[in-house]
Amino acid sequence: MVCAVSAIVIFPRVRRTEFSVDEPEWISSGYYYTRLLQKRDFEWQKWDCPECGAWGSLNPHLGKWLIGTALVMNSRTRVQPHLRYYNFDATWEENIRAGVIPPLETLVCARSAPALFGVLCCLMVFAIGFWTYNLWVGLIATSFLLTNSVFLKLASQAMTDTFYNFFLLSCCLATVLLWKAAGRKRVYTLVSLCGLFTGLAYSVKISGIVVGSSLFLLVAALSRFVRRSGERKGPPILTIFSLWTLFTVYVLNPFFWPSWQDIRINAVFGEVRSLFAEMVASKGIPAGFDRGRYPQLINLSHVLQFPHSFQRFARELQMQADLGRGNWPPGNHLVTVHKELLWQLSQPGTVLSENLILTYAVGFIATILMGLGMLFVLPKSQRAVSYERDGSHIVPLLYLVVNYLLIVLFMKDNYDRYYLPTVIAVYLISAVGLYGVVERTLLLFHATFGLGKRVV
Repeated sequence: MVCAVSAIVIFPRVRRTEFSVDEPEWISSGYYYTRLLQKRDFEWQKWDCPECGAWGSLNPHLGKWLIGTALVMNSRTRVQPHLRYYNFDATWEENIRAGVIPPLETLVCARSAPALFGVLCCLMVFAIGFWTYNLWVGLIATSFLLTNSVFLKLASQAMTDTFYNFFLLSCCLATVLLWKAAGRKRVYTLVSLCGLFTGLAYSVKISGIVVGSSLFLLVAALSRFVRRSGERKGPPILTIFSLWTLFTVYVLNPFFWPSWQDIRINAVFGEVRSLFAEMVASKGIPAGFDRGRYPQLINLSHVLQFPHSFQRFARELQMQADLGRGNWPPGNHLVTVHKELLWQLSQPGTVLSENLILTYAVGFIATILMGLGMLFVLPKSQRAVSYERDGSHIVPLLYLVVNYLLIVLFMKDNYDRYYLPTVIAVYLISAVGLYGVVERTLLLFHATFGLGKRVV
């Protein structure tokens, strides 16, 4: 039912949602990288495509594959690849005359994959609410999400944000089930899934590995403390999670692969011996190491592009901020974050209007519900610690914390889509608040007048 309702809400919007100037870049890079995958062309240099735009080149490839796969599978769009990019230095009219905007058929086809994952995001939100609390919390949280204008827009545009949020939510659900799990085999399976989904989230957006790893570490540490288990499961769990995360990251990102056809084992050993001798003589890495004197080792060093990707990403964010494209309004940074995150974006977009009284009333209610949700969660968490019970209901709150801290500590560009993971977490907490208010109201009526029944 959740999938059916979500599809009815999301898919009709695919044709009528406004065009985003970022869509041509994702469509073009989607074509480019999917074609490479189809041809099984894994030559290292081709997987770094400066012509695909800054973000099309910098972000990993999974999101682009998902968009590109929908395009190349369609007989009408596979023969007409759109390989032009929106020129941000030109006017809208000039971009239209240049044919930068993709044809409607291409646009609709490219948007089908994000729309599908938007439906899956709703399913994950429902599942998290259901497994941490009950059916009603899952339905309320999903309803909140389906009224959010930012989510509905991103789910019906050729963007990668619904892919990213789906994998993060899948990781969140896996940690919920991990907290509930009993038995070593089941625990290790769920730990592997956490690592898999964290790697998948990274393979769409680099920040996914930060959110997924932080959430897993918090859940693993707290669940072990609550259960006060004497078993030494910590090191194996962390090892399994790390291995699955790294395995997923490297398998799905050919940019990190060496050029296998260029590897010569004898030459590798010869370069290692020569480099070791130079390092002993110079007491460090010799100057000019990357100037062609050790081609085999430089080829193998492509695996180090994974840790280097964080530096590249940080530099690009800083450059965008320096160019004034960060879209930050004047004023205090933290005030802006909370105004946009907790006040504007967390409101159901479909009920907002030019009526300021209605807008502020809805915002006030949404903020109150989130606060009440936290108040209902924390005492229950304390009881779980005291009696060594299932404390998985705290996972949505932890999910909110890690996404919130990522924004507060590292966010340099102020775009509404960057707030979406935190807003979804807010909805999970607000759903608990609304459910708690209704449940307590019905209990009060029942105790006072003998009316109503407890919400199940």
